[in-house]
Amino acid sequence: MVMLPRRDYEVDNEGWRIIFQRGAWAIKACSHDVYVTGAIRSGNPKNASGEYNFNILRAHEGDWPHHISQKTWGAPHSWDDFMACLDMAKRLTNPPEPKVKQ
Repeated sequence: MVMLPRRDYEVDNEGWRIIFQRGAWAIKACSHDVYVTGAIRSGNPKNASGEYNFNILRAHEGDWPHHISQKTWGAPHSWDDFMACLDMAKRLTNPPEPKVKQ
């Protein structure tokens, strides 16, 4: 479950509501999903720039810092901005229920 504060949000040019933004990283929502998204620039000419997105409900997965630290993205990506968005995503979502072994 995602718990978004009730307020008016800025809307980006694609119609997503901007819930939280820090640098090139943001938490964005549409009518049916909420994503953590970052503007990235890679060293690969085929994918020189774009966005990296993941569903906010995955924010509690423990490997995000390691996964993102392995990327070779240049500016505008910033580690501190990513971590601020990840921390906010965790606050906006309830921790997943523990899986019960059957």
